[in-house]
Amino acid sequence: MLFRSVLFSLFHLRKEPSKSENIALVKIDDISIKSLGEWPWSRDVIADALLRMKELGAAKAIFDVEYISPSKNGINPTAQQSISSSLSTLSDSVASLVEQLSSASTSGFYTTEEIDSLTQSLIQENLNSEFENLENFVSESIVRDNDEYFAQSLQFFGESYLTINHEHFGYEASVEDSDYIKNRLLLKNVEDPKNLISKGNSFTNKESGETAGFTPSLHKLITRSYGSNFTNSVIDGDGVRRRMELLYEYDGEYIPQLAFGPFLDIVQSHEVERTKSHFVIKNALNPLTNQREDIKVPVDPHGRILINWRKGSCEESFYNESIFNLINLDLMENIIVTTFSNIASQTIIGLDGLPLAYFDHANYILDLYSEINQVKENLLNLCTGYDQNGNVLDGISSSDYEYYFSLRNAFYAESKAFLEQDYLPQIKNRLSELYSIIDEDVLLQIEEYMNEDFGNLSYVDDFAELYSYLKDFYNGKWCIIGNTATSTTDNGASPLQKKYMNVGVHATILNS
Repeated sequence: MLFRSVLFSLFHLRKEPSKSENIALVKIDDISIKSLGEWPWSRDVIADALLRMKELGAAKAIFDVEYISPSKNGINPTAQQSISSSLSTLSDSVASLVEQLSSASTSGFYTTEEIDSLTQSLIQENLNSEFENLENFVSESIVRDNDEYFAQSLQFFGESYLTINHEHFGYEASVEDSDYIKNRLLLKNVEDPKNLISKGNSFTNKESGETAGFTPSLHKLITRSYGSNFTNSVIDGDGVRRRMELLYEYDGEYIPQLAFGPFLDIVQSHEVERTKSHFVIKNALNPLTNQREDIKVPVDPHGRILINWRKGSCEESFYNESIFNLINLDLMENIIVTTFSNIASQTIIGLDGLPLAYFDHANYILDLYSEINQVKENLLNLCTGYDQNGNVLDGISSSDYEYYFSLRNAFYAESKAFLEQDYLPQIKNRLSELYSIIDEDVLLQIEEYMNEDFGNLSYVDDFAELYSYLKDFYNGKWCIIGNTATSTTDNGASPLQKKYMNVGVHATILNS
């Protein structure tokens, strides 16, 4: 007890480490859960957040969330648009067949019996197959495999990191999964002639009461992630986290700790040596000096680093943002697109017999957004994973990303330009000219709709303001995603805080 009291005093007396400009916590916090419902959410929510983080320039996405089992499918948000397009195509086909039958019946070249036979033939050869294709399309389009969508988003983002838990959870990874992960994701270039890492792991397991195991993220997900690392923490007998293992030996290979794996990528070295008192990262690119050198990380006799805590809470210690603001961008964007659809559905003809200028502009924006969705779908379909050697099976080129994001920038710019054109006075003037020829109630209803829709375009400026703020926040950040809500049990104690969110532990280690 005396030793712990002395250690606690030393923690308060030591110089506080500085806060990294690159590390950010992406919080699943109270406001997120209040807005989106109890955790865990369906995985398409996190997938959409990842796509936004990529667009905003985030460098890394490190998940302090375990995805070890399949989730339920969800409703495809683009189903309505896809089905409407298919119905339109079918409607054109039906109209064409009706026109053919009408021409045949009035031509005088066919008898009544021949017309009946032609009708049956056209129905069997064309309409039946058209309706069957539509039925299949609807059933395939309306449901989305959210695990697959999340997996695609992990690869779309790029440097995304999932988890491998080294505790036994009651089931074993398949031989196929285990071999794939060992070949692609675990460290091999580790010098440890005295087997100190494995001995240290055994000591820590015995101390914590953990049973050694191997519980990776879902295969569909881990094959699209850039890396996978362990989340397990070292907890002292008094419940406080003071130390952390950096490597865990598994069948002759090594799982890095959740923050240590990305750090090795940051310093561009995966050669590690375990000495009696250090982990030595060979020929690393020092992020402070930008020089190549061996980085020595001091460890205790069991291979654990002493966590170099900052003195404030998890949120006080690091840059942090609610994940809800990423989702809020999507919510506002959906309102904007719906508003343009509403505006484009009201066609007001000018004196020249053509629709007023707002009509073509709104439809141009909607066409642009349709192209964005099509390009996005094409890019996600290229995210088919990595082979065992880490080679991308399909993948997205830098020019693909540039084109996609240029389309999105054009959408934002055109939305802003539409707002600045201030079409509403012109629309109202034209409606006033039509009172003598169109029912007044109809015109008043149209004006009411237009007032409401043009009022909703205020979201264009709201979106731009939030987007600009988040762009500044996320650009270049190493983001650690985890739960900080008051309802979460994913918290513990640090030497300086009685309640400390565990996501901050990993941020602290990366900061160290």
